[in-house]
Amino acid sequence: MTAHTESLAPLTQEQENLFWSKVDKNGPVVREGLTPCWVWTGYVNHGYGSMMIKGKNYRTHRLSLFIIKGIDVHEGEACHKCDNRACVNPDHIEIADRKYNMDECVSRGRAKYKYSCGVFHHNAKLTDEIVASIRKESDGGVSRGKLAKKWEVSLGTIKDIVHYRTWKNDSTEGVRSSIPKK
Repeated sequence: MTAHTESLAPLTQEQENLFWSKVDKNGPVVREGLTPCWVWTGYVNHGYGSMMIKGKNYRTHRLSLFIIKGIDVHEGEACHKCDNRACVNPDHIEIADRKYNMDECVSRGRAKYKYSCGVFHHNAKLTDEIVASIRKESDGGVSRGKLAKKWEVSLGTIKDIVHYRTWKNDSTEGVRSSIPKK
């Protein structure tokens, strides 16, 4: 099921009534300094409340911001200060970018590994040692096309590695060539 992030049209009174019928405003206080969570009691997907409007599913914490504060979150992320995915209390939700949201996730201990990247990513084909080798070979003049074939990854992956757009926080830190390749 996909949760839509496109702009919302004003909700009908019936839609708003349905929304509020599935909200428990007497939820727990999960973090010091916050008011009680307003817990979504309707359909939940991966911990997030979800509500169908005009044939599309929307995350309920985003709907809450729209209904109460008139904020239509179609760019950026609606982040939970309370870390309770089912919470729709608009005072617990802030708008931020993906990096901020993921940094908060890591700092609060909700992520096993930072961003699940590098060797920790579930689809990782490479290791820190291979990445160091790719950078060294590229600096030594081996073509990126040959490196992509050798390691069975795309040319784009090799370019991102060589330009430090990916695999930034691995053991190859500081091995970077002083003359970037184009």
